[in-house]
Amino acid sequence: MSSSRITSLALLLGVLTLAPALGMIKTWALPDLVRKAQYIIIAKVAQQTEIAVDQHQISTIKNVLLPERVLKGDWNPREPITLMTKKCGEPGQIGWLEDQPDVPPKGFRVILFLERAADGSLQTVNLVQGLWPLDPHGKPLGMGFGTTMAQLEALIKDTQQ
Repeated sequence: MSSSRITSLALLLGVLTLAPALGMIKTWALPDLVRKAQYIIIAKVAQQTEIAVDQHQISTIKNVLLPERVLKGDWNPREPITLMTKKCGEPGQIGWLEDQPDVPPKGFRVILFLERAADGSLQTVNLVQGLWPLDPHGKPLGMGFGTTMAQLEALIKDTQQ
């Protein structure tokens, strides 16, 4: 085999190996996620309403969440949180929007890592990484799986000093 052919095969193999990694969200270290968030709030999903569907069948969902505990930021705990999300299909199905925050159904609790978008609306920090569902016992799931509330609270405290 010629050296140019080996180089070409190595380059092709590199591209094929790298391509899937480029298509996925780059997760941040937890300290970076905490630092970037203007607000970190434990909230309960109160309402979800599909308000629009575009020509590609992508739905815009208005999610209203009720704050239960503000962990970071000066959010008024009596003020509902409105979070707009996009949805198309169900996880694993063709057309599903990968790496988008998926707010669980009404009644579920979540930890939100929020920041203000350029238009003033709220958005999750680093898309899906900024929304952690909670199990019935209050343990983080999703991208927060394996992190305890004590670890998160200590990290928030450390980053605010």
